[in-house]
Amino acid sequence: MDTELENTTVTDNADNSASDGLGLDEQIEKALDEPASEPTEAEQEEVVTEPGKNEQDNIIECPEKFKNEDGSINIKNLIKSYTGLEPLINQKSSWEKERAELLKYKERLEALDKQKEDNAKQAGFNSALDMQQTYEVAQYEANEYLKYLQYLDDEARENVQNLLYRYANNPSEKLMREIEVEFAPDVNKRIAVQADRMRTKFEQDRQTMAETTRLTNIEDVISKSVDAHNELFNYEPFKNMFVNTLHRFGDNFTFEDAQVLMNTIVELKSAFEEEFKKNSASNEANKLATDKLASISGLNSAPASRQQMDRVDLNKLSNVQLDKLLDKYI
Repeated sequence: MDTELENTTVTDNADNSASDGLGLDEQIEKALDEPASEPTEAEQEEVVTEPGKNEQDNIIECPEKFKNEDGSINIKNLIKSYTGLEPLINQKSSWEKERAELLKYKERLEALDKQKEDNAKQAGFNSALDMQQTYEVAQYEANEYLKYLQYLDDEARENVQNLLYRYANNPSEKLMREIEVEFAPDVNKRIAVQADRMRTKFEQDRQTMAETTRLTNIEDVISKSVDAHNELFNYEPFKNMFVNTLHRFGDNFTFEDAQVLMNTIVELKSAFEEEFKKNSASNEANKLATDKLASISGLNSAPASRQQMDRVDLNKLSNVQLDKLLDKYI
């Protein structure tokens, strides 16, 4: 008895060792080739049920490239495909983490820009850029005036230096007037001219930037619109209307507005085509009816005098008489 148990154990261990030596694909193929074990009595008594709808929905059809000629699954191709995709899965995970970090950084920058804009408007400026450029001009003016402090009296020098410091950090017309009183008119004029040139340059830069942004927005609207409904732009009247709309509204005409316009045109086009088809069908039916009446031999072959008589008397006939007359020729 012990000898048989030992022999069985040795055999099992040998089988396990052999399985460990096989590759993954060989093990899978070996498992598929092994005959199924005989079902027990309990298993035979179990009721076999068809898979439910949800179970059928979860069944994934194997692509043809992973099947053999006989329709069975090609395990080697499946393993090869999985092995090739595994590094990409890890790489995708890394990309998603980087993307999440970039999105957080973008959100922080947008929040910071919004805070700057809010602070600038609360301080009375049109924008954060307007505030920044105003302070740049003020700092330039203060630095230029500092060069002329040496020509002032000792008593006035400290007071004017304090005024210049305050003006550079919080510029105002009132402080500038107090500063100008302490210097010669030529000095004030020279610094004022340079400050005006700076302001003019900043204004030109703002206009150029605004125009560039406007053109970029318009180009974006045109590009997206052409991609969305290319066929409409082959129709000259629509193209002219679209261009005139852009001239009228500029960058205030967004892609969302363009979508509404194009969708309306497409709907009108469909409605007109449907109406045209109905009218064409009706005209065809009328033509067929006319041709049928014209083919009636009796009406066509009647002598001219008889046709003339019928035409003269038709208005005098009652409905019953007219029906009888028609029956006579049909």
